[in-house]
Parts: sequence; structure tokens; C-alpha cells
Amino acid sequence: MSAAVTWLQNSLGIDVTGEWARHVHLNVGGTLYTTRRYTLRELKDHRIFGPILDGHAHRCEDGSFLIDRDGSLFRYIIAYLRDGRLSVPDNFVEWDMLLQEVRYYELPAMEKSVMDRFEFQQSVFRRQLPHGVYVWWPPASSHIEEGATDQTRALEKEHAEAAADAATRSSAGVAPSSCSSASLPIRIVPPLPGLTVEAASGRRVVFRETQVLEDLDQLVTVLLTAYGFSIQHWDAERGRGGCSRGNSREREGESLKGASRDDAIDLDASVSVALLESTFPPSEDCGAIDKAKHWRDFLAPITADSWRSGAFARIERFLDGEKEKGRVILPPATDIFNAFNSCPFRGLKVVLLGQDPYHDLHQAHGLCFSVLPEVALPPSLRNIYKELTTDIAGFQAPRHGYLQSWSEQGMLMLNATLTVEAHKANSHSKTSGWTAFTDAVIQHLSQHHPNRLVFLLWGGYAQQKKKLIDASRHIVLESVHPSPLSASRGWFGCHCFSACNAALQSMGHLPMHWQLPLNASLP
Repeated sequence: MSAAVTWLQNSLGIDVTGEWARHVHLNVGGTLYTTRRYTLRELKDHRIFGPILDGHAHRCEDGSFLIDRDGSLFRYIIAYLRDGRLSVPDNFVEWDMLLQEVRYYELPAMEKSVMDRFEFQQSVFRRQLPHGVYVWWPPASSHIEEGATDQTRALEKEHAEAAADAATRSSAGVAPSSCSSASLPIRIVPPLPGLTVEAASGRRVVFRETQVLEDLDQLVTVLLTAYGFSIQHWDAERGRGGCSRGNSREREGESLKGASRDDAIDLDASVSVALLESTFPPSEDCGAIDKAKHWRDFLAPITADSWRSGAFARIERFLDGEKEKGRVILPPATDIFNAFNSCPFRGLKVVLLGQDPYHDLHQAHGLCFSVLPEVALPPSLRNIYKELTTDIAGFQAPRHGYLQSWSEQGMLMLNATLTVEAHKANSHSKTSGWTAFTDAVIQHLSQHHPNRLVFLLWGGYAQQKKKLIDASRHIVLESVHPSPLSASRGWFGCHCFSACNAALQSMGHLPMHWQLPLNASLP
């Protein structure tokens, strides 16, 4: 007898070379499992495994014993019976299904182990959830049933009047507003495991594949109880909800430099959340863009069209796919819309167009050409400072490249592509879908912003955007790109900064104060 067999017999207290060493074959839901009888030795009186050990259970044609249950989940059960250790399912939903199977097999010790591990896995699951989730649930105003309340009828009347107004605007040659909240599908951003928006209608949410959630209140209840979120924003009348995990980041009263709380486009550390938070239907008539006070209201026609056409969904899928591949996306999600968050909407006077963010770590923060403090100056920015030194009297080149103060004075520092893969220049320029959005922003600014603007187009790429700008209303200043590859061919001596100030003054704006603090740090 081998030492291994001797050890097994001494450890288990049974004869593993005889009756208990024989194989037993189990056909569980069409999946065949083979184990030794000693795996089931403690279950001689069990209602399912006892008859199998006695040989009285139903046999299939191949001699295996039939168990009419889920074959894929049984692998966890047989593994536990073999060595007493619980294998870990891959996902949150499978834990719930496994627990039901264990209860069916009446295995209390394993049930306790599952529950213990379930709680652990649930805590891990929650830690992996996004910091926040935003919900847009269109009010159900398009279907009035008998017994509808006066409030509901009034709401329907309001929508009918809006539709009539849209028809009048259309017949008059005015493009109707595209921001009808009733036409937007339910949005949960970022998507959460176990919550599915019905693809066909976009009007129903299903929780764990079985429970249909009827309204925003039920959905938020699930977010609180099953996912551990807490409410941050709540507007049931407009169908808006925002939740976050914990109190690590208090949003209420949070101020953003250069932009008011309502003006802020990006409020969360998730790319998808940033997209949705920036594109909630505005609080006022989105057709009245001439009265817009904030970026969100002003850009509402664009963002609503982007959701409806699937443009934002394509950006979401692209960025989520890149993250799943382990690729680092720059800038951080909280900075993707920094060009808007930092620049006051009503104070806008200059638009500086860039191509894509800096692609080295800790450089980009959402403003074209700008880098975070304490980061080495990129070559293009060095050349910008050289031209400023000769063009603007008294300008002193700072020891940093943090251009935030330019943005806060009213310069929209917008890249055509808002994200990039780390260490790969222009990696998102053709595949992400950002350029369609930023092109629409440029054209919308040209046509509808209440201020006359100066557009700075540096280099051939930016100058391609000239066709989107109404040059009869705004002033377009073109120059060579400050990159070392082209700076010697016309950047130095272009005087674009003094020319910008002259153009601003001709429009009645205050000139830009180009001088930056000699030292800078993040607030």
C-alpha cells in the first residue's frame, strides 16, 4: 500500500481502496460529472445523494445517476463536497443562482460558506462600482389613461403646445428643438451589472433579468439597497436621479473655479457619467438658446441629438472597450470636459482649438496646450512662451505650463478629440467619435453664442475647422502650429496674441491678460 493511500485512510478514517474508492457518475442537467464515492461519504442519509450511494436513484442509459438541476452550477457543489473549499463564481448574478442551488440540495454548511463568501463578494462588487451613477427616466407623459389626474392632463397639454410650437417653427423655416425629453430613452450611465434597459423600447428597466422596474422611484430604491449608493440629486418631476457611493466626495455646495455649480459639465470620475451628466435635458426651453446661462443649456440641442443618434453611445462603447483592454485613457475622466467647466459661458470671448490631449501621464487636464503644474513643459508650449515674450510687452515665461487662468478669463481651450490612449498620440482621433461632437460644438458656438468671438486656429488641422465658423460674425486668426516641426516656418513672429487682443477690443471685449503666475499649484 502506497504512503498516499495510507495517509488518506488515516486522515479520512475509511477504506479508500475498497467500496468508497469506486467511481460514481452523475448526469446533472446533461453535464456528466465523475467523482469517487468517498466524496459523498457524509451524505448517506441525504434525500438526493443517499439513494445514489445505495444505487436506488434513477439511472441514465450510460449508467450515470440523473440529477435534474443546473449542470454548470453543480461544479461548485461537487468541488465543495470533495475538499470543503468553495470556488468563486465569476459574477454577482451567479452567486445568487448558486445560493438557490445550494438550498435545493440542502447543504447547510455550504450555504453558510456561500453566504459568507457572498457578503465578501458583494462588498468587493460594490467597491468595483463607479463612484456615481446618473439616471434619466423620461416622465411618462405621452400615454394618458382613463382617470388621469389634472396634473397629468396639464402636462400633456404642455407637450401638445410644445409640439404645435415646433410645427409652427418648422413651417417658418426654423429648425425645431431636438430636446424633447419624451423622445429620449431611459439612460443609466455608466451601465451597472444586473440592470438592463430594454433595447427595443428603451422604456423598461429589468433588474436581475426578472424584476421589472416601473418608474424612477423603484430604480433608485434598487440603487440604494442592492448597490449601496446614496442619493445626491433627485428630481422626480423631470425624471432625473443621481447617486454616489459613500460621502467621500460631497457634491452639494461643491464649487468649480470658472464655472458655476449648474454650469458644470463633468461631475464624476467616470467617463460615461461625465457624458450623461453633461447631457441631461436642460431645465428651460432648449430652443431658447439665446437666453442660455450655462454650457449645459446652451449645448442641449447638440447633446440631445448625440444621445438620440447614438453618437455618445459609440463614444461610451469605445472608451469602455479601451478600458477593458487595460489601456490607460487620458486625461482622467474628471477632466475630460474641463474646457467647458473652467470657462464661464457668458464670459466666453476666445476659442482656441487643439487636436488631442497630451499623451504622457500626468500632463493633460482637459485644456488644449496646457499641462498640470510641476510637469515639464512640452516643446509646443515652450514655443508659445517664446512668441509671447516677443509679442506681449513685459511677458515673463512662467516655470510651469498650467494655462488655467486663460480659460477662466473666457477662453474655450478645446481639443477636437477629448481623450487619448497613454503614450499614443492621436490614438482616439479617428476611432472614438469625439470629432463629430466637437465639430458640432464649434458650429453651434459660431451660429448661436450671444457673444462675437475670436477663433485661434493654429496649424493645418485646426484650420480645417474654419468651414464651421461664420467669419462674417466672428474673427478668425490663423497661424502656423507652435510645434518644433513647424514653428520655424511662421510661428515665431506671427504676433497672434497681440492680434487677438486687438480683435477683442474691436468687438468691445476686454483684452486677454496673457501673463501667467510665475509659479502654479493645483487649488
